[in-house]
Amino acid sequence: MREQSIIEVGESRPGWEALEASAREGIRRLLQQQLAEEVEDVLGRQRGRWIDNVFVERLWRSVKYESIYLHAYEIPREVTVALARYFEFYNAHRSHQSLLVTAPHFLQ
Repeated sequence: MREQSIIEVGESRPGWEALEASAREGIRRLLQQQLAEEVEDVLGRQRGRWIDNVFVERLWRSVKYESIYLHAYEIPREVTVALARYFEFYNAHRSHQSLLVTAPHFLQ
């Protein structure tokens, strides 16, 4: 009796192509589902969480009202220097209500 390869045996059975197509479809669906879950997980962490932006929004509100709106800057370099100066003031000298009216610098 002649030995047959697995491919020859598979090709000689009826419905082999249908089984192979079904397996490919199942794998494709599984991979799509896993990819969709990963994408949803990543996007879900980046969107819709208002609490993540509260502190940044408060900081920029302070920067605008205590520095930017008080001065008429002519060139971008002036703004850069002013922002550096303001952040130094904000971190070292400005009192913060959440820190019981002390500057962050004094808590170190």
